[in-house]
Amino acid sequence: MKKRFLFLLFICAFLLCLAACDREPAEPTAGVLYEISEDGTHARVVGYEGNSKRVKVADTYEGLPVRVIGEKAFYCTTVKYVYLPEGITAIEKSAFEWCALLKNIQIPSTVKVIGEAAFLSCEGLTSVTIPDSVTSIGDNAFCGCIKLTSVILGNGVTTIGDNAFDWCFRLASISLGDNVTSIGEEAFYGCRSLLNIAVSENNTVYKSIDGNLYSKDGKTLVKYAVGKKDTSFTVLDQVTSIAKSAFENAEQLTSLTIGDSVTSIGDKAFNDCYELKSITIGNGVTSIGNEAFYWCEKLASISFGDSVASIGDEAFYACRNLSNIIVSENNTVYKSIDGNLYSKDGKTLVQYAIGKKNTRFAIPDGVTSIGSSAFEDAEYLTSVIIPDSVTSIGDRAFLWCSELTSITVGKGVISIGDYAFSRTAITSFSIPEGVISIGEGAFFVCDELTSIVIPDSVTTIGKEAFYACYHLTSITMSANVTKINASLFDECYQLKTVILGENVTSIDSSAFEGCESLVYTTYGNCKYLGTKDNPYFALITTENPYASTYEINENTRVIANTAFSGAINMTSITIPDSVEYIGNLAFYDCSALSSVRVGEGVKGIGQGAFEKCTSLAFTEYENGRYIGSVSNPYFALVDVLEKEYEIHEDTRVIVDGVLAD
Repeated sequence: MKKRFLFLLFICAFLLCLAACDREPAEPTAGVLYEISEDGTHARVVGYEGNSKRVKVADTYEGLPVRVIGEKAFYCTTVKYVYLPEGITAIEKSAFEWCALLKNIQIPSTVKVIGEAAFLSCEGLTSVTIPDSVTSIGDNAFCGCIKLTSVILGNGVTTIGDNAFDWCFRLASISLGDNVTSIGEEAFYGCRSLLNIAVSENNTVYKSIDGNLYSKDGKTLVKYAVGKKDTSFTVLDQVTSIAKSAFENAEQLTSLTIGDSVTSIGDKAFNDCYELKSITIGNGVTSIGNEAFYWCEKLASISFGDSVASIGDEAFYACRNLSNIIVSENNTVYKSIDGNLYSKDGKTLVQYAIGKKNTRFAIPDGVTSIGSSAFEDAEYLTSVIIPDSVTSIGDRAFLWCSELTSITVGKGVISIGDYAFSRTAITSFSIPEGVISIGEGAFFVCDELTSIVIPDSVTTIGKEAFYACYHLTSITMSANVTKINASLFDECYQLKTVILGENVTSIDSSAFEGCESLVYTTYGNCKYLGTKDNPYFALITTENPYASTYEINENTRVIANTAFSGAINMTSITIPDSVEYIGNLAFYDCSALSSVRVGEGVKGIGQGAFEKCTSLAFTEYENGRYIGSVSNPYFALVDVLEKEYEIHEDTRVIVDGVLAD
């Protein structure tokens, strides 16, 4: 009896303690910071410097009503309970972001707007009731509230922002009121426990069927409640479109049937449906969106009906078990050959079934283009042969083919797309004569690649094309490439030799960043890279940024972007007549530079080339600033001082961007 009495006494004490913890303080909490609004009509909360875990915000401040919880007012504080007064109209951006201990907040019935990321990563929140006064919920408003299990939206809410409840993975139910008309992209992404989406019968835009969200007319399946334990699902006959991200994260589904009524499947519709093994697509479907089956790792086969005419980018990315793509013989746009997807005329290889266990693949003769992401993540392939008939290799065509060591490229290729061979294991690559363009990141992190020759047919190479090719030791550039783009060889640690083409006019400052082994030619405290015949062709950077004197070689044609940037002790420089192009920010922040003589051969000067050269003596004429050659003080217009100006008749060059406004 005594033990029972003590136990009851303990329970009562515990409950009283809980009640005390959640009791609203009698007075406003010290440490809450306020300020008066610009128009002087109200006050706003702008910060919190107190220690209390229970915070009560005052009704008034200096005689004015408190109306706004300002941006980042309680950002990353340790508050647990917050009591807001009636009269608050807005909870602004990030107001309670990263209040990880926040357990409870009563949103007043006067609040109209909940701003972007207002409660982002409030990991202690378990439930939220949004009053009828609120009309909009901002992007990421409750993102990362990992203990949030239920949300009730008032009838005033009209818009729910992008990712509003992203990664609320314990959220089991949500109720939408009368007036919700817009739900942002991936508003419920990662809500893996979501079992029921309820909608007011008075809502004119949406409705709920079996706990799933549909358009009011039932023709669009907007969001499947992905926490359901069902392993199979058949799309209702009246549905004509499956919305973007509709089944995203439906991790329980293993099979799906889409009837003939459906005409479109949205972007990311089945993204991260890891257990989905089979899907039947009806004859009505005409379009399949980007990343539609992204990361459906167990999807082994898929069948396309008569009407599919459009398949988006990376539709089958990381479908690592996909071994068979079947297409109706009546389809006029696509066909299947050996389980791979081609255009009807056989000229485009659209999608290789990347789950095939074959290590070698020869693209059939007659194929002229390899589609975007066609082989992406084909982890079993070690060797691919591309025939002479192929003229274009699409973006990301072989991206993440991590075992691919050998690629034979036919003579017909003209273009290599962005990231086409990125993160493959190729050790050597022969770019055929005839290739005109190499895309951005084409060989990004091909860390086994040792050498490459770029033929003279190539005219453009995208940025980061050879980024982090760690074992690349030498490269010979095309004679017709004019621009060395950003990070082209960035982090190529073992690159020792670069031979430039003679038509280069622009070299980005980051092109050779991190190339620790690169051998330069030096002259006059400067570092150069050369062509076959001219070792001083391009001045890349200085040997010592703190030197006071520099001399540019008389054979130099190009000064790279930022070449002398920050050379704070340089007082004068003579640019020889051989120089044709001066890069962006070439002399940026050379604060002691007082004298510049430009050679007569200069054809172009990049944006900001002499910006922040605060000691430089300019020649001025009609609101313009000039630097001169030996014989022409008005050779180059560097800056204009007013909107109205007149360019001197002897001016030969205008610095890029000077007349942009």
